[in-house]
Amino acid sequence: MPTEIVDIDYLKNIDYKFSYYIGLLYDDGSQKADALNRSLSESKKRTQIKCVTGASHTTTQELTLKSSICLDIRYDHHLEIGYVPCRIFKTLSFGREIYVNSKYIKDYLNNIPFVKYYKNGECLKNQYDKFCSMNSSMKEVFYKEKMFTLNKIKEKHTFVNRLNNILRVFIE
Repeated sequence: MPTEIVDIDYLKNIDYKFSYYIGLLYDDGSQKADALNRSLSESKKRTQIKCVTGASHTTTQELTLKSSICLDIRYDHHLEIGYVPCRIFKTLSFGREIYVNSKYIKDYLNNIPFVKYYKNGECLKNQYDKFCSMNSSMKEVFYKEKMFTLNKIKEKHTFVNRLNNILRVFIE
């Protein structure tokens, strides 16, 4: 719901040891996560992807806000068809940036600065290192991008927005 999208200051509460992936990893997803773990273990602030299934909304939000890095790992079939999971919108609605391996998702949401694209583990590691070493001026830009992202999600990407779009088809 748009009213649930609020600015939460989470930077000081991040647990840099873990990145919580909420959901299932299909097909080659676990191999992709293992490869990403190897790259992230070489970052300035080492982190490890932990897969969590069956989490409530509250637990999902809590783990997302304290994750070192928020990831989406699409497997090959999803990359081919351009699947966009709800995880993307949930993560963004919590005010977190999300790193995606799907060029389609990045292009589809290209106006939202908190959607970041990584093509491999090295690219992800470099972006994560940059995130971990933000100085005060970078944090100002980060905060502006966060507020822009929250507003875009609130305006265009909630269940209420989707329902209104469906209703418009029948009314017009």
